[in-house]
Amino acid sequence: MFAVVAMSIAASAQTTRVIKGAVIDKNGNPLPGATVNATGGSEVTTVDADGSFSMEVPIWLKSVTAQYAGMKDKKMKIKGDDIIFRMTPNGVKQWFLIANYSRVVSGNYHSFWYSGGSYSVSYDYSGNMGGLMFGRIGKWGWYGKFNVGLVEADGLGTYTYSSYNYGSSGYSTYTNTYHGDYEKVLWTVTGGVTKRIINPLHAYLGLGAGTIDGDEVVISPEIGLVGKIKNHYLLHFGYQPIVPTNGDVRVFHTLNIGIGYAF
Repeated sequence: MFAVVAMSIAASAQTTRVIKGAVIDKNGNPLPGATVNATGGSEVTTVDADGSFSMEVPIWLKSVTAQYAGMKDKKMKIKGDDIIFRMTPNGVKQWFLIANYSRVVSGNYHSFWYSGGSYSVSYDYSGNMGGLMFGRIGKWGWYGKFNVGLVEADGLGTYTYSSYNYGSSGYSTYTNTYHGDYEKVLWTVTGGVTKRIINPLHAYLGLGAGTIDGDEVVISPEIGLVGKIKNHYLLHFGYQPIVPTNGDVRVFHTLNIGIGYAF
């Protein structure tokens, strides 16, 4: 009798239960990293590598919701202990804003001219830039980006010239070594298109322009990737060669990284 009473009390005191299931796409492929949360509650779990999940929820809970980057949120009623979420792509475009950091990892500048001699100097550049990237992403989208920063030039060269030597009644050649450092302001404005290549990854391709110290015009094509985390948070990585149009600087190789938010 005591055992029966104890079991009855335990059963009546039970306030939670365990539900399990899987989150997959329309083709039946698992979606690891998706989240399943109690609708209107605080309980949440992350889907395993095979797409399965298991979570403890209140006994009174009526539904749960699955979320995955690039997919429409899916809400399902709890009719049993096993729930299968079949997610569909989210065709709605999202606005986004990314804080961007750029590192100029290399660049080279050569200059030669003749005026009674020759001058040759080579500058190696490095520097840091920062800016904002913004736009809309979806199956197709667009973006714009503004970057500005300082690049440092480390110059090393020689100056060779000829001068008439009255003592020997002929010309003598002299060579001096040049070394100098300076900073220049570099800014660029770029824009282009984005394309979702596979959830949750988007590629972008663009073209822009800018200046070095306001007097040297540069052309800046770029390419990169934007990845979505949990439908809203973004990671960005790209490459941007910056090519001055004066013909002296060959190229500034620039790497772009950033974090942002889609809304």
